[in-house]
Amino acid sequence: RSGDLTTLALVPADAVGQAALVARQSGVVAGTPAAKAAFQAVDPAIAWESHLPDGSLCRPGDVIAVVRGPARGLLT
Repeated sequence: RSGDLTTLALVPADAVGQAALVARQSGVVAGTPAAKAAFQAVDPAIAWESHLPDGSLCRPGDVIAVVRGPARGLLT
């Protein structure tokens, strides 16, 4: 099995979690389809909730997306 060895050793297999992808500075959102694909390539059970589509202007603190699912997949 592949993955982050620390996560595999320390995070229970049944742990679930969520994370927000938050802008750190002003800009234009880009790359969300690739980010979604990367999370789902790690674990297809990870759900992606888009808050700002590509091309949107963002400011510091804006939530771009939220991911939810198996904690091991989110941390790998």
